[in-house]
Amino acid sequence: MKKQNRPTWWVLDLIVVAGIGLLFWQHRWPLSPGLRQVVQVLLVLAIYGLMGLWVFANSEALEQQEQPTRGDEQSLSPLAPPQTATQAHYRATVLTGDEREEVE
Repeated sequence: MKKQNRPTWWVLDLIVVAGIGLLFWQHRWPLSPGLRQVVQVLLVLAIYGLMGLWVFANSEALEQQEQPTRGDEQSLSPLAPPQTATQAHYRATVLTGDEREEVE
């Protein structure tokens, strides 16, 4: 069996899209209101169960992914604006070790 080094995100995407599709599609089924609610609960439980199985199957690959650290400049959100030269200089020269942890 081939060793995974990355999570198979497409499978999780498929589970979510198929689950949402089934939840919308079940409204077209001719079911009584009580049975419809049971079907909805079972679909939600199945979706969460499949997502849990995906996490279990990909846990090793997820653990191997690089985790950002608090002081790491790369861990900033991609939507966050870049640091100005003044901010970068301040962080690099003024703040040291313990002081950085207090600020963050």
